[in-house]
Amino acid sequence: MRYALQRLALAVPVMLGVSALTFLMLHLVPGDPVAAMFIGHGGASAEQMNEVRERLGLNDPLPVQYVNYMKNVLQGDLGRSIRTNEPVSEMILRNFPPTLQLTLASMGLAIVLGVSFGIIAAVKRGRIVDNVVMLIALAGVSMPSFWLGLLLISIFAVWLNWFPIIGGGGWRGLVLPAVALGFAAAAIIARMVRSSLLEVLGENYVVTARAKGLAEQRVIMRHALRNAAIPVITIVGLQFGGLLAGAVIVEQVFSRQGIGRMLVSALQSRDFPVAQGGVLFVAVVYVLVNLLVDLLYGAIDPRISVER
Repeated sequence: MRYALQRLALAVPVMLGVSALTFLMLHLVPGDPVAAMFIGHGGASAEQMNEVRERLGLNDPLPVQYVNYMKNVLQGDLGRSIRTNEPVSEMILRNFPPTLQLTLASMGLAIVLGVSFGIIAAVKRGRIVDNVVMLIALAGVSMPSFWLGLLLISIFAVWLNWFPIIGGGGWRGLVLPAVALGFAAAAIIARMVRSSLLEVLGENYVVTARAKGLAEQRVIMRHALRNAAIPVITIVGLQFGGLLAGAVIVEQVFSRQGIGRMLVSALQSRDFPVAQGGVLFVAVVYVLVNLLVDLLYGAIDPRISVER
């Protein structure tokens, strides 16, 4: 419990720092959000735009705007969209489920492929299988998700017509976006699993387990893999945040509804409240996932404690 409380306490300044940086960077983006709000509505006079700025608090100094913003956030109010006047929290709740679905599908695919290929490469070290797996992993790390997405659309949606071009409407519309987003994460996990297993397979307790006559599969799965899991879990936690960020690009490529498309639209229209709320929400989810990863350390290795 003490370990969990300490990790939770460390997460608070991280989230505050993210909120401050996001607020500052978005306000440094060129363009007037109030002027953008009136585009397509015949424009507005200077008096009308100044009245809107005053109502939204945009005429206040940046420190005052940030303090007022954080006061509202702590009360659960992320503000309203400048363009649509819709509560930002409702927009996030509407757009997050598709993004979460895509992220979880990509993460599941990455873990299954990454762990499987990593184990195979470690067991077959120096052989052709190991070289092939590492070559695939290198390609996965080097290949941008948007390029892979376009390639998958060209082959499996346009040429073979196995999956829809637009990623939506059931599991078939989720396959290609999940592969495009999760392939790089699978490659990174595979490399980490291989490296961690190779370090563990030479330890005395593994040699002893083999000397006792245990099956190789049991030695790897029960003894070696568990002790190699700590760095792998760290990578998985970090990759989850990367997948959330990568969903912005993949959702655009496959025209999927989600947080990513919402953020891109908000940035293009200078809709600061939506962009701030979306980025802050994703950051909080990322921090909570990494907090969960920290707590898993203690469950896997009881030697990990607050002092360490």
